[in-house]
Amino acid sequence: MEKIIKDLYKLDSRWKGVLLLANLSIDDLKIIVRILDIPLQTSKEKIKYSIIERTIGFRLRSAAIQNKNV
Repeated sequence: MEKIIKDLYKLDSRWKGVLLLANLSIDDLKIIVRILDIPLQTSKEKIKYSIIERTIGFRLRSAAIQNKNV
């Protein structure tokens, strides 16, 4: 799971994150959530969204605010 998390932090789009997480089981996603210290959501899709926003989304928002390309 650590490699997946590292890969997520390197991605430059949410869609690439969706693709990376697509085949993971709910149990795998729960492990990632625990590692990232994200509150557990109620559905697999919400868990994926939370993971993507924590690893990719925050960087994209920050770059947009600062007018930088990621």
